[in-house]
Amino acid sequence: MGIIQRQGLWGAFASYVGVLIGAFNVLWLYPRFLQPEEIGLLRGVADTAAILVPFLVMGMPPVCIRYFPMFQHNEQKHYGLLTFMHLVALLGFLVFALLFGLSLPWLKVFVTDSSGLLAQYLPLLLPLCFFMMFYSVQESYSRSLHKTVMPAFINEGFLRLGAGLAVALYAAGRLGQSGWITLYVGMYGAALLLMVAYLKKLGQWHLPFHIDRRVWQKAPEMGGYAFFVLLGSLGAMLVGKIDSLMVIKLSGLADGGIYSIALFIGTVIEIPRRALSQISAPVVAKQIAQNEWDKVAMLYRRISINQTIVGLLLLLGIWVNINNLFALMPNGSVFLAGKYVVLYIGLAKLVDMCTGINNEIITLSRYYRYYLPMMFVLVSLTIVTNLLLIPPLGITGAAIATLIALLVFNLLKYVFIWWVIGIQPFTIHTLGAFGAAAVTYGAQYFMPTMQHIALDLMLRSVLVGGVFVALTLLLHLSPDANRFWQIAWHKVTGAKKQ
Repeated sequence: MGIIQRQGLWGAFASYVGVLIGAFNVLWLYPRFLQPEEIGLLRGVADTAAILVPFLVMGMPPVCIRYFPMFQHNEQKHYGLLTFMHLVALLGFLVFALLFGLSLPWLKVFVTDSSGLLAQYLPLLLPLCFFMMFYSVQESYSRSLHKTVMPAFINEGFLRLGAGLAVALYAAGRLGQSGWITLYVGMYGAALLLMVAYLKKLGQWHLPFHIDRRVWQKAPEMGGYAFFVLLGSLGAMLVGKIDSLMVIKLSGLADGGIYSIALFIGTVIEIPRRALSQISAPVVAKQIAQNEWDKVAMLYRRISINQTIVGLLLLLGIWVNINNLFALMPNGSVFLAGKYVVLYIGLAKLVDMCTGINNEIITLSRYYRYYLPMMFVLVSLTIVTNLLLIPPLGITGAAIATLIALLVFNLLKYVFIWWVIGIQPFTIHTLGAFGAAAVTYGAQYFMPTMQHIALDLMLRSVLVGGVFVALTLLLHLSPDANRFWQIAWHKVTGAKKQ
């Protein structure tokens, strides 16, 4: 896979560095020094901004991914495409700022809960949205240039370091509550500046005053595409964030904080998918534009089996150690209520990983309009299932709702791609991966429980990882995994390739 392998591996590495930082924040720092209501506040502010940003940026990031190859010309500064995207995003933000200012009193009443924290800090949404929307424009531009590693380091590492620093200063008494929340928002501004500096260093931050006529000629077509993809992106964002917001609204900030901790643990497994998606989208766009569907099909299968293997390994590692994780966490008995949230969210993310690049195939092809009704089904199902399941089951009901919605959504995409395009991602190796996972899960039952929690976690992880990786390699479930193992083995042992 060439560039996908290289950028994907580096992107995954950057993401897992971020996971270590995030794990420290979420599993120790936040529970140790923040109240559940304050953790819920962080989640509520960030998720609300994330839902709003696709509206404000008016679909420009996916437009950039799809149309950049048509305008790619460094000497001509890509015909002013980056300037065009900034102008559209700025227009969206100005409209939002006006509406936000007019409706702020009503919004404060709507989001007020028993603690009143979310309403108090609601005005911070305005600068947070500004930073996030313009960062998303730079990020999509960088992805179009096949430069995905730096955005991954900023997203997964820098922002999480900033969040941890803000809480640490709060815990040390250097900042009050308003100070650390403001610093948290300010880190997104710093991320935007870092992204701009990176593009400048590459010599790619082109903002000419003149936008070439060929961009304006394509503007109506790009606008039509942006409309459909905007609604689809908004739906995807809603599904990713609406559960947290509905938990906060229906159960309060405290439950929202507990749900946030469990959600982080469950979503760890999808990090390889995010890394591969960022670099594979421009490649898929180019292959589809050149009508190379045989290459798309091959990429579809290879990414699917690789993501399935990694997803299963991570889910196994998390679930067999779930009690250890909560036992090691400060105030873990409080957050243990989110145990089954981890399982159901993990299964939901595994479904996403197994179905590979189905989003990219639909949204980057001429069939992109069909993505909208599918997304409508997903959003509707997510809202309805959350409303039905949160009251009786609490935060576990929210996680089950997410699993049901994503299972139906991915099934719709899978059937559509197979029926209309004639390609699908699964092979006999997919069944083999699940069989290997079942054997591995059974094997760990024979391991006695250690008295020392950290030792039990380490040994159980080694057992699960060793058995699953060995089965994966012996069964040749993934050519990429076996090739990677051979390269690593030869480098470690110095043996010559046969």
